[in-house]
Amino acid sequence: MKVAPDQSLLVFEPDASGQWFLVRVRNWWSKEPVSEVMRIPVWSGAEIKYGSVDTDLQTTQDGHYAIAFAPAIWGAPLFAHKGYIPRKPDTLITVIDLQRWQIVGNIHTANIDDANFEGARVLSNGWIGLQGWDNEPSTRKYEHLYDRRNRLISVPDLKPGPGCLSTRDVPLLPVQTPAAEWRSALATVHKQNDEACAEVLKVSGITSVETLESIIYKGHGLEPNTLLLHSLDFTEHNRLNSPRLPMDVVEVEQNVYYDHWNRDRFNTYLLSLPVESVAHLWYGMYGLYNGAHYYELEVLDVDGRKLKEEAPEHSLCSKNAERGFDRNCACRIDDVSEEQHTLLTDCRIFSHDLGGAVNSHEHWLSVFRSDDLSEVGIVSISKDKETGEAIAVAEGHAYVLAVELGETLRVFAVPSRP
Repeated sequence: MKVAPDQSLLVFEPDASGQWFLVRVRNWWSKEPVSEVMRIPVWSGAEIKYGSVDTDLQTTQDGHYAIAFAPAIWGAPLFAHKGYIPRKPDTLITVIDLQRWQIVGNIHTANIDDANFEGARVLSNGWIGLQGWDNEPSTRKYEHLYDRRNRLISVPDLKPGPGCLSTRDVPLLPVQTPAAEWRSALATVHKQNDEACAEVLKVSGITSVETLESIIYKGHGLEPNTLLLHSLDFTEHNRLNSPRLPMDVVEVEQNVYYDHWNRDRFNTYLLSLPVESVAHLWYGMYGLYNGAHYYELEVLDVDGRKLKEEAPEHSLCSKNAERGFDRNCACRIDDVSEEQHTLLTDCRIFSHDLGGAVNSHEHWLSVFRSDDLSEVGIVSISKDKETGEAIAVAEGHAYVLAVELGETLRVFAVPSRP
């Protein structure tokens, strides 16, 4: 789901019959909301029988266009015939003119590059940025293991723009090489990537390939290093604090960034990645592993200096301290509006069965004041259904919109200060 700049609500999801629709709800705060529905051509049930499809919906900065993304990864039939050639990974991109409420074009990324595009982001200057694994045949073993294909696509006409190949590969150095030399080698790779992608960076107006990757996968530029390292898991913290080799520190510093965008949604709860506001402040939420309140909310400036911190007593995982040893509780920041002084977080209690499947036991939203991190309230939502939530504004008042996808829109008014 997405709240457009005009505060209309946009939802892109399939219905029970497998048809894909874009739903727009305007005047959702009134007694007479207006709903519009548009069918979006995506993948048929027969096509996705041996594959998986994800969805994403974004809007251009001016609110003129919505862009629907439907990335598909294809599997093979259980009894594939001899000579069976699997389909390439493909993302179907559809542009919708929100003013005219009609589709103006679509494109398959499989027809542009031989790449598995795992990330897509509408950039601020009329382009879509794509990045994914390069699938070009290798001339030597593991040649393209760390290669990433970058491509710009214009909006709204969906014409392929400049593209380039970047890499994570680092020259092999002796394991006892000092960390400073490892960092120097990495800096050389970053410089080479920026040179190889100079045209992409020039057209997109972005300063580096690292920043482009962060925008594509996280929706914001590079966070301060203190924030990046703050979101390490237990194992990574141990490697950073007690490195066996100098390269351990560098590997953690590098891998933590690249690993985050490649984890499933329940791991994103555990990681609780920071959110950058329109005022370029950073809002983070981090586990207090030995504390009574489990999470601490923080606000940091553009350089990573801490401005505020608070350990909520009631709204996050501490409210379920007696949940049982076999259940996990994790929260993440979903949205922030400094204009409306509102911070929205999403929390779940879940467990894993013997087969590794995730079972959700409780799901709620917690609302805070963004200026002082004080607690406002809790909203219980479905634990079993896919949901989306966001902060929206109507007639000068802040609301939380919660959508049980394919079913119900719930609107909650954020109380004004007493």
